[in-house]
Amino acid sequence: MVAVKDWAARIESGRSLVPDNLPLNEGERAKAVRTFDRLRIPDVINTPTNREATGDWIRDVVAALFGSYDPETNRRGIREAFLLVPKKNGKSSLSEAIMITAMIMNRRPSAEFLLIAPTKEIADIAFRQAAGIINADPNLLDLFHEQRHIRTITHKQSGAILQIKASDTDVITGSKSTGILVDETHVFADKARAA
Repeated sequence: MVAVKDWAARIESGRSLVPDNLPLNEGERAKAVRTFDRLRIPDVINTPTNREATGDWIRDVVAALFGSYDPETNRRGIREAFLLVPKKNGKSSLSEAIMITAMIMNRRPSAEFLLIAPTKEIADIAFRQAAGIINADPNLLDLFHEQRHIRTITHKQSGAILQIKASDTDVITGSKSTGILVDETHVFADKARAA
């Protein structure tokens, strides 16, 4: 486990909370950040790109998540991450941009990606954000197919899918997911079967 013990000083000075010495694959890191940066934020005036409108801290996270991949062994060094983002800081846009980046970076045919939201309302918001990112870019419109009625986005070339599910209405069992993002984890704590 890698940690930054000087996290308080890093926050105060505006430095990254991602450790400096992670062994990252430069090609994977660069491609992921470039992909993430080009995605547009669909619910902001003029739909700016992530490069124009997001902070470097999220690029550091994207670099670590996707750059930790070893293409020779097909293994990922970082298999789990937890982000704590305050309300009204673009959490839904960032989450969906990470999942769209994952779909683009993915090498696994027919891979399954899953975003789990605690409620149908939050799942609907997440799907609108993902669809909005795709609809804001003609190249992505050619690459993805969306099925709004089942909150699913399919990568036309690889067959990979992103399903956005609400834990309070959708059945979530037996997943063989390549990647899972759990949104609004604090809301899950209030659920009867949270444990």
